[in-house]
Amino acid sequence: MTATASWGESLLVNPSADGAFLSGWTIHAGAPSSGWDVRAGGIDGCRRFVTSYEWCIRSQEIDLVARGFAPEALDAAPAVAVSEWFAGADPDPNDYAYLKVELRDAGHVAFATFDTGVFRTRGGWLQISHRFTDYGPGLRYIYWEDGGKDTEEWAGQFGASLDAASCDVDLPFPQPHLLVSPPAIDFGTQGTGDGPTPAEVIVISNTGVADLVFNVCLSGALFADFAIVSGPATRRLSPGQSAFVAVVFDPTLDGEKLAWLRVWSDDPEATLVELPLAGTAVETPAPTAGRGAHRAPSRFSTSPR
Repeated sequence: MTATASWGESLLVNPSADGAFLSGWTIHAGAPSSGWDVRAGGIDGCRRFVTSYEWCIRSQEIDLVARGFAPEALDAAPAVAVSEWFAGADPDPNDYAYLKVELRDAGHVAFATFDTGVFRTRGGWLQISHRFTDYGPGLRYIYWEDGGKDTEEWAGQFGASLDAASCDVDLPFPQPHLLVSPPAIDFGTQGTGDGPTPAEVIVISNTGVADLVFNVCLSGALFADFAIVSGPATRRLSPGQSAFVAVVFDPTLDGEKLAWLRVWSDDPEATLVELPLAGTAVETPAPTAGRGAHRAPSRFSTSPR
């Protein structure tokens, strides 16, 4: 039997708000949109879950045997690592949050628990983590429950943010390997009134021996001067497969522009890869003929970092 998640890949469904809204989660409190919601700007630079003025509570139960883990391997009590990132929201970032994780047997009875209790968040991101070890045989399910609320008791999403929830079972399964090329892209010079440049294509490949799960987004203060015009058809790559992302440079104001294409994956050795994107915007429109052909000297080395 082959496990469907390798060490380093979260067993949770939709742990970083990259799925379809709250897909994968059972909502116990905080109706979607008025309670739970999704916003830009997670710890991975993409998206995050946000909470509101009343307690927003959700859960998942992971069936480890159904996910491909052999019962005899689970009875050896492999380490189970759990973690999640929390942040408060302005104007008062001292919001409320909690995380509870239970190891359960075949009858769904908990025999080991990690429970933070209610704690206060802060303005920046805070990681909560725990590692279960030496808990004995019988592990079959992992129950995950978390939640948050604001301190102001305001309508809207001013409560704790939650992101990058991770639940891993330490068993020696094959690993994926993320490869992103080229290492950087310089779009050269582009007139502010000329529209977008021709697209540059970034290749995302899995050179490992297990499935790779990934996500992409643009980040940086000037990311709006760049755009993803064609994204990958899938966010899961089998060993040897590649996906393609097409990016253009479309500035509105003159000046030097710099942003990053962020690729967040379950490769334990390359969780986050940032590919620099650069361009120079000029007020004088570039010639219509051959637009995009004029390239300023590259400011990046073509050799891998």
